[in-house]
Amino acid sequence: MTSELAGRLRERVRVMRWVGTPDGAGGAVAAFGEAGDIWAAVELLRPGPEVSAEQRGGRARYRVTLRDRDGVDLATRLDWRGLELSVRGIARDPATPGLVELVTEAQL
Repeated sequence: MTSELAGRLRERVRVMRWVGTPDGAGGAVAAFGEAGDIWAAVELLRPGPEVSAEQRGGRARYRVTLRDRDGVDLATRLDWRGLELSVRGIARDPATPGLVELVTEAQL
């Protein structure tokens, strides 16, 4: 990785995964469990016209860039500076192998 990339990934983000735990009655209690801390670049996305028509348009959206890792999918949440972010989109660009870009949305 280049030093330019290392300089961009300067925010500490906690990765959380959806985990089901047996409840003893044949069901499961689901919650988010910690999957580790990573370095990432976090950038606020400015709302465009396509967001203003959505009901969720009032929630802040962020672009989070990080080194690609197993288990990062739409069931992932991130904790950044006490803000819980739900993953809404994932992009892996062949021009930047080893990186993944997530579009996230702040939880209320």
